[in-house]
Amino acid sequence: MDTQTAITESARKLFCQFGFDGVGMAHIAQEAGKNKATLYHYYKSKQELYNAVLKETIDYFLRHTALKLQAAPIEELHLYIDALFSFELTSLSLIMRELSSQKKDCDKANAQLLEGLDKEFVKLYTYGVGRGVFKLLEPTPLFDMLVGAIMLYRMGAHTKAPSIKLYKEHLATHLLEIIQH
Repeated sequence: MDTQTAITESARKLFCQFGFDGVGMAHIAQEAGKNKATLYHYYKSKQELYNAVLKETIDYFLRHTALKLQAAPIEELHLYIDALFSFELTSLSLIMRELSSQKKDCDKANAQLLEGLDKEFVKLYTYGVGRGVFKLLEPTPLFDMLVGAIMLYRMGAHTKAPSIKLYKEHLATHLLEIIQH
């Protein structure tokens, strides 16, 4: 792993765990196995590093959940759920932490990217509504429910949860009970 990747991965882990205010550059340097001077060689400030980590995380999320919408809406929903489940928990946690803090720690560009996180889900949902498969509902709360359920499962909050495969099936089934005509 190159130096800059080691820094950003360590920063992502720590920002996810402790938030922006709970992490210092010295802590990130220690976690990355580098000295503070090395961090400052790549990033002028903790804020710049945070924004770089958040942008990289959001960009990856958006690429990872992009849909082609070539299959039936229900099949596309299953593909979307699979994509969300395969997303790294620390990255998903970082995004959710920033959303829950009202985007107070990120720059304007990242705030705009965060606003569009549900873009692919909205596109999928609109696709399903247009084909008469899904009811006409507001998709953003559905996206929030979906991501929240996945986070809780991935964090181990459900101690008696079934296998990931069965949980994904249950999640899709229950979501379809809400949205399907």
